[in-house]
Amino acid sequence: MEIFKQSDIKSIKEITAKCNRESKEAHAGEPLISVIVACYNIADHISRCLDSVIAQTYDNLEIIVVDDGSTDESCKICDTYATRDSRIKVIHKSNAGLGPARNTGFEASTGEYIAYVDGDDYIAANMYEIMLSAILEHGADMSVCRYRQASVEETFSKDNIRKQNDIYIMNTDESLFYLISEDLRYVIQNAAWNKLYKRELIQDISFPARRYEDMVYTAIALSRAEKMAYIDTPLYNYVTDRKGSIMNSSTMDSIINEQLVSYREKDDYLKSIDRQDLVYMHDYMVYKKLLLIYTDARRGKNPDRKQFMNELKKVIDGSKNDFEKIYSCKIADPHQKMRMELFLKNPLFYNIFMDLNDNIVLPFRRMLRSRVVS
Repeated sequence: MEIFKQSDIKSIKEITAKCNRESKEAHAGEPLISVIVACYNIADHISRCLDSVIAQTYDNLEIIVVDDGSTDESCKICDTYATRDSRIKVIHKSNAGLGPARNTGFEASTGEYIAYVDGDDYIAANMYEIMLSAILEHGADMSVCRYRQASVEETFSKDNIRKQNDIYIMNTDESLFYLISEDLRYVIQNAAWNKLYKRELIQDISFPARRYEDMVYTAIALSRAEKMAYIDTPLYNYVTDRKGSIMNSSTMDSIINEQLVSYREKDDYLKSIDRQDLVYMHDYMVYKKLLLIYTDARRGKNPDRKQFMNELKKVIDGSKNDFEKIYSCKIADPHQKMRMELFLKNPLFYNIFMDLNDNIVLPFRRMLRSRVVS
């Protein structure tokens, strides 16, 4: 992995000037970026999102807003913005979900580069200038940036310029490893929205019509990218506390029928590209999450939790098939292996351990650390 320090990073003006010197074509160094914004019943938030896209310091944009059958004022707001800025095109369609909305936007796009923004989020004013410059300067196929969790009350300002930090240039193996391992040093994420793609990289990929729609999409894109530029700067603002948002309204049914389906499809894709090592890593991360979800369900008050826990147990029991290989992968933690062994022997053992750990052991450790610090 190559690392480019902040002092080594060139601006988009320097890079595009070089491109123009090397080509006689008009705007040779200013490729068009298609920004696809999905919108559904977010009248209180879509203006902030569109304001942040319109205000980009890189202005050669095609902004495609897909109104996914909104029943509030969202559609009117989007149409109003289209009259103010000629770069904006609004597509109204019947409601089908986030994945199909993004697919519709992509089909209507013409840009050499593609970006996705969820209509209730917003972006830093220099997001695409930084992300495109990283791709052009380093010959990358896509770029990825950090993101920050934003509050629903926050507002966007044109002065919201982020100071650019280091850039890490990763090859295919590195980017896939950090995606699957969910290493917090490089926040790649399954999400489609903190990325800028070369069009040809994703030309034949589409989003499924269900939640967790970008899990497989991102894995495919990264597996095709010979070079990926990771920008260690939080340029995307992900709003996490809006009532009614997709993540906050996730249900037990969606975990079984949508999230787990996406996990399986991701495994199938990794197998298809002969990366069984990543399959074991991915399974390790999945089972780790499922154990936590099981505990959360047990401690909750949902009347359907027992049925959900039984369904979840059937899935978790599948870890027996490749247990040693899963818990011997590069990122495996012996403590996680011990927890799974407890669960597989008897969920009651696991439940007792988790309650003791969360209610006694962890609070005691925090108390000791606070005393040491003071």
